[in-house]
Amino acid sequence: MPASYSLSVEQVSRPVLPHGTGLLTCVFLSSLLTAQTQVGRPEPLDAIYTARYIVTMDPSRRLIENGAVAVRGDSIVAVGRRSDIDKQYQARQRLDRPDAILMPGLINTHTHAAMSLLRGIADDLTLQEWLTKYIFPAEAKNVTPDFVLWGTRLACLEMMLSGTTTFVDMYYFEDRVAQAAKEAGMRGVLGDRRFAQIHRGLYPAIQERPAHCGHRSAARHLHEQR
Repeated sequence: MPASYSLSVEQVSRPVLPHGTGLLTCVFLSSLLTAQTQVGRPEPLDAIYTARYIVTMDPSRRLIENGAVAVRGDSIVAVGRRSDIDKQYQARQRLDRPDAILMPGLINTHTHAAMSLLRGIADDLTLQEWLTKYIFPAEAKNVTPDFVLWGTRLACLEMMLSGTTTFVDMYYFEDRVAQAAKEAGMRGVLGDRRFAQIHRGLYPAIQERPAHCGHRSAARHLHEQR
């Protein structure tokens, strides 16, 4: 090699850096390299749910085909096409349903949930006959706080199987309805039922319950679920 090209490290001219600049440069380069390795790395999540169609019910009423929902904790982080969600996020749990529709829960706006235990007592009757001759007497004999609790538990299971996540209920012992709804992870708008003077005497056991009828506990449950 010609002598003009034979240079040692000591012979290479370089600027003189202030004291400590080398350390700062190393820190900067280290941070830059760390940032570069994180570019494109999916963000961690708890769960990703995918489906053939995502019904968003957002202001634009978007219907996303081959979509996905990204979830962290109890919050939805993102909704979009499956390919986009998969690039941006990585979840500990994943559920793929390529033939399903993923949508917000349905709302049942009129229920007497605990009456699931009275199903099939009588059919093919007028409403008044069905109520006065069968349902009212059956309720007078059977409705207790435990009856309402277990009947509502059954109703919650059935509602969730059909995609219902919120229900509006009117019955007795609504504090027990609130308990069952909370156990199931459902939302409930709950109000205790009142009967006119004509029905008094059919429900002696029910009418002797405490005056609050559970509405305070029900209201507290609704507040905690928000």
